[in-house]
Amino acid sequence: DGRFNQAPIITMLPVIRLKRNLTSNIRINVADNDLDPYRCLWSTTWIECGGICMQVPNTTVLNPSTCMLRFTPVKLGYYAIALTVADYESTSSVTSFSRVPIQFLFKVWDSNDSCVVPPLYLGDVPPDECIYIEPGEVRVMRILIRVRCPNA
Repeated sequence: DGRFNQAPIITMLPVIRLKRNLTSNIRINVADNDLDPYRCLWSTTWIECGGICMQVPNTTVLNPSTCMLRFTPVKLGYYAIALTVADYESTSSVTSFSRVPIQFLFKVWDSNDSCVVPPLYLGDVPPDECIYIEPGEVRVMRILIRVRCPNA
């Protein structure tokens, strides 16, 4: 289209806490400022993953188009995740404009609590929405979380 490409931007917490044996759906937060279609992929080269390629159980599922990661940890401790986001000229393109790797950790903990229902977000802003605030701007918003298990 005659414009320079802007690589996708990925924002994730460096460590995400997950409960053992509980399936979680983790959204990979991606934005592409020039609105190119993008896909989330498993990092497969040393340059992208630095030796932690595919360090997750084979039951882990990454949806390339929605960038949703479905993960069920079975052991306590840390799992290293290495993903790459690639942007393309169109949804049918096979050659990417750019590839942006990201790495983060899942810290898996255990509990005797039998609750398997995650907390429910009820705040003012839609869940997973990116909130941009100009420097010096004051923004007030309500963040409300409902714990849905008794005695939790």
